[in-house]
Amino acid sequence: MLKNIRDTHDRSAEIVKMGKKGNVTLSEIAKAWGCSTENVATYLHRLQEQKNFAYLVDGRGCFRIFKDFDQT
Repeated sequence: MLKNIRDTHDRSAEIVKMGKKGNVTLSEIAKAWGCSTENVATYLHRLQEQKNFAYLVDGRGCFRIFKDFDQT
């Protein structure tokens, strides 16, 4: 069961943990956090920009952080 996390920093850390497992959908997170799936996608995009995480959302809506990469 997902818990409601209000703090932006805590949400980013939690989304990284869930993304490494790859078994949670964006809509499940949005429902637990009381926001839209677009908002959750924005968190993923910010992680990609700020921390150089790469992610993939599959056809079922599950996302996976599958590697980090260096931008050199």
